[in-house]
Amino acid sequence: MNKILEPRRKENAAPPTSKKDRQLSNRAVSGAALGLLSLAGIYVGGLWFSVLVFLMSFAMVFEWAQMVLGRPYSPAFFALAAGALLGHILVFVGYPGPALGLCFVASAIAAINSPRAKAWILGGGIYILAPTIGLISLRNGYFPAVGENARALTFGLFLVVWASDTGAFLVGSTVGGPRISPTLSPEKTWSGVIAGSIMGMACGAFMQVVFFREASILLAIAVGGALGAASLCGDLIESACKRAFGVKDTSNIIPGHGGVLDRLDGMILATAAMTGALFVHTVFAG
Repeated sequence: MNKILEPRRKENAAPPTSKKDRQLSNRAVSGAALGLLSLAGIYVGGLWFSVLVFLMSFAMVFEWAQMVLGRPYSPAFFALAAGALLGHILVFVGYPGPALGLCFVASAIAAINSPRAKAWILGGGIYILAPTIGLISLRNGYFPAVGENARALTFGLFLVVWASDTGAFLVGSTVGGPRISPTLSPEKTWSGVIAGSIMGMACGAFMQVVFFREASILLAIAVGGALGAASLCGDLIESACKRAFGVKDTSNIIPGHGGVLDRLDGMILATAAMTGALFVHTVFAG
């Protein structure tokens, strides 16, 4: 079990072609399974979706604390885990504001109780927990601007992230071209970024046609492109964090993808961008 949850360190030797094929196959199967599970959670909403998001947040804080501190269990991890549990209970019962505040408090307590890398623990706790609280708030329709569109908007968010990630991966691996940053992330190319952003805009247009015909098509395209770009930036941010600690994957729990953080890196920043914009709109709209 520990071997599954511990981070994978970088390897110098390239794997055989057959191993790469198996990894791609595992990636497709596990990605499809997780996608169906997520879609079911979005559709049902309520307790099912809240529990699903909590489990993901719990796994991510475990992986983050282990990557930063180098051991599976620590006071910092338990503080973040407790914050995740209590925060998700609060947001589920209808208190998103206190739940968000608790995330900051739990992250601060985790940092204080960390023997080292306090800034990494503090930032990582907020980086993981705040968007998960925002995601449940979005699906539960706590933002006044969302209303009855909570399910459709949540589905649209996931669709944009998945499409952007898939477009960037397929085009980047086949077309190739100049790298964004050979030091930061050697496999990511500008062609992949452009493709991912275009896929995000296409998803925005699709959501407007299917669900939000009263909205501006140009606004939908812009929002889709912005969320797609945020998703790709989230991928780069996680790559930079892993490189700082010499880690290839945050764990081996998801076949073909690595850890939960590896799978949800784009979703974290895209969710933060969407729910952050809705929060600002709520504040200034009164």
